[in-house]
Amino acid sequence: MRSIDGLRKIRRNTAQTIPETQRKTAYKKFVPKRIHFFSFFDTKQITTVAITFVVTFVFSIATSQGLAAISAPKQNQESVTREAPRADKQLAILDQPGVPVFDPNVRLSPDEVYLPKEGMILPDPLKKRKEFLEKYLRAKGTPLADHVDAISVQSQWKLIIAISRAESSFCKHQVTNNCWGIGGAWNMKKYKNYDEAVADVNRILETYYIQSGLDTPKKIVRKYVGHQSDNWELAVEQELKNLEEIE
Repeated sequence: MRSIDGLRKIRRNTAQTIPETQRKTAYKKFVPKRIHFFSFFDTKQITTVAITFVVTFVFSIATSQGLAAISAPKQNQESVTREAPRADKQLAILDQPGVPVFDPNVRLSPDEVYLPKEGMILPDPLKKRKEFLEKYLRAKGTPLADHVDAISVQSQWKLIIAISRAESSFCKHQVTNNCWGIGGAWNMKKYKNYDEAVADVNRILETYYIQSGLDTPKKIVRKYVGHQSDNWELAVEQELKNLEEIE
């Protein structure tokens, strides 16, 4: 009887031997192949698609520029057509005497010029101011009514009148033609006449007040009077309000 070991030996010896080359092939490691995206497409197909895209893109640009060039003259023609009626309005003659020299619409259309009709008498703003001041100042009983010509041409004529009310009740209480308290109580400045005084007051207001931004009674009062004076400020404000409608 054969032993188990002997049987194993016999079987081991009688077993079929696998060649060395087959053995290596059987145990060779599997390596997956890389798959490329463009491997699914043919090279000719890719070239055809690229050429088609470029041609379409260039054609779209050329078409859009061509349409813009064609539409441009039409727009220019429309703009000329719209501006043509305005050219006829460049010079408009005022036939009615009651129509103001400058129509209110001129502010909205500064390129349009309105000319007065030949022989038409135009209103003079300065003349209108003089006529108003003469009546107004005479009604106040002030000697300034005789010096309207000197007052009306000053840039700060309204302040000149308003301050004369606050300082001297329209020159009713003054010293040597100084109705505005120029120089102060202890060094009151003297003037030869009202015309000289008016011109000097206007110079002082322009130089030391208006150009410094002190252009309202509230801003002027402290520097002019030397302290806060509500009565002075109120008198000047009231007088400026009476004159605000006159240019």
